[in-house]
Amino acid sequence: MKPTKRSLGVYLDFPSTYNASMLLELNAPVDEAQRALLNFLHNINGRSVGGWLLNHVGQNVSVMLEFGVAEGLAFNYINEEILNLLLSEINKRIFQILDFFCVIRYYALKNNGTRRALRFDYYFLRVIFSRSELEVKVSHERGLGRISAEDLLKFILEGLSSEIAKKGFNMPKIRRLWLP
Repeated sequence: MKPTKRSLGVYLDFPSTYNASMLLELNAPVDEAQRALLNFLHNINGRSVGGWLLNHVGQNVSVMLEFGVAEGLAFNYINEEILNLLLSEINKRIFQILDFFCVIRYYALKNNGTRRALRFDYYFLRVIFSRSELEVKVSHERGLGRISAEDLLKFILEGLSSEIAKKGFNMPKIRRLWLP
C-alpha cells in the first residue's frame, strides 16, 4: 500500500508512555537532519550490525535491525521506494513528527554456520522536529529488551551523526537524555 501524504510519518496509535527519550540540539537544517535520519535507517535496514551494540547480547549472536515508517495505523518497511517517497516529500514540506517501528532480530549462531531465531524486540520511535532541536522518544513494545531503549537511542544518534557529517555539518549535541 502506498502511503498518503496526509498520514505519512504519523502513527495514530502511538503509545502514551515511553521508556527513554533524548533531546538533541541540531547543528544542521531540519530537512538535512530528516534526510540523514531516513538514509541511515534505510542503509541499516535488514543488515547485521556490529560494534559496541553487540556487547549487550552475548557471544555468537547476530543482530539485525528493521525499520518501518508510519502511515496512519500501519508501517511501511523503509525500502528504496518508501525512502524516495519520503525524501521527495521533504522537498515539499518539513515533517514535524516521524514515527517508526523497529524490530531488532536476534539469531544464535551455531558452529555449523546455521542460525536459530531468538525472541525479537519491538520498539516504537517518535521523532519530533523543531527549528533547532530533535527529540526521540522510544517505547519498548515487547521482547526481552536485550538491547535497551537507551542503547537504541545511542545507536541512532551515532548513525544520524555519521550521516550529517557526510553533508559537512557538526554532529547533534545531547541536551537531555531521559531514562526511567
